[in-house]
Amino acid sequence: MYASPHISAVESHADAMIVIIESKLRGKRNTKMSAFQQNLERLKRKRAGKSVDDDVEEEEEEVEEAPKPFRGARPGVIELDSDSDEVPDPPEGAEQEDDDAWLVEDDGDAASVDLPAEYNMHSYQDASHHFKVVCQLFVHLIVTAGENRKSRQKLLDTEYFKIAINALRRSIGSTHESLVASSVWRPEFRRVLEAKPKLWLERMSSSWPGCDACHLGARISTIEAHVKGRKWGGLLNPDDPVSDSDKDSDADEDEDGEGEVMYRVGRICANRLRVYHEFSHWEHVLYDGLQDQIRLVRPDEHDESSNRPKRMFVHADAPEDVDDPDAIMDWLDRKAVIAVEWNRFKQMLESAQNLEKMRAEDDTMG
Repeated sequence: MYASPHISAVESHADAMIVIIESKLRGKRNTKMSAFQQNLERLKRKRAGKSVDDDVEEEEEEVEEAPKPFRGARPGVIELDSDSDEVPDPPEGAEQEDDDAWLVEDDGDAASVDLPAEYNMHSYQDASHHFKVVCQLFVHLIVTAGENRKSRQKLLDTEYFKIAINALRRSIGSTHESLVASSVWRPEFRRVLEAKPKLWLERMSSSWPGCDACHLGARISTIEAHVKGRKWGGLLNPDDPVSDSDKDSDADEDEDGEGEVMYRVGRICANRLRVYHEFSHWEHVLYDGLQDQIRLVRPDEHDESSNRPKRMFVHADAPEDVDDPDAIMDWLDRKAVIAVEWNRFKQMLESAQNLEKMRAEDDTMG
């Protein structure tokens, strides 16, 4: 009996495949053959004249042998018995000890790594989170720092506060320059608005040709803009005027004095001027607003009405420790003071967006 050429080619290919497969296996981890392999095995044995059914059944009945650990693989845990094929169970608690050997305890004395601000999770918070952190900073400055410049600088250099206030300043600064400021305003006009914290607008009884803000000949002024007050000393010196060096550089237009400056402006410039002034003094306004609220329960030493007992009874829900800035912050949050200031801040941002939608008939005083 001769085998067909097709069967011979299949058997040759099967021999080569089986050799490759067997060379890749380690021991007898998986000795059960698939249906295709069983058919090929039957063809091989039939060609060799061997019994087919008995040998295939023996292959299927082979039991997978459990791999034996090599001697000394886990010292003190598994002892290999050369006379027995069974692998003993590890001693009680030995497995846990072996797993703990891979754990490296943190060194409590190790110095913490200071990552740059752009890799800090606080840098990617939203504006409302940054605003609340800035309010917390201002409360700490008002309650704990007082007039101590070093204490104030230390708080301002704290990374948690520094990230928040820098994020708000970047957001305000970009909007301030790109959407609010007019390209035709003169630098000295802008410096006066940035220096004087008080602003009010009044309608003129009669129109005036020209505009002191944009100086465009076609504009007619119908509003008087008044600015007044000393330049704010900033977070380091909130109660002190600007230094002498600043006075020398900003001597024009009575910027550093408390004197009043008046400009005749048109409707569009008056609206833009008001928003520009709000953006220039948002830190000052927020700081003073929080300070006024804190003085209701924690009067300042220089406050003339600080000795009035009734001031303390008006706010019965005031914190017990008025010298704790975190307790004061929680009290302001419960009173919705932070929420009110945040809504005012959002309205300021929205007013900048609305400047581009302003029409000629829009009237700030109306």
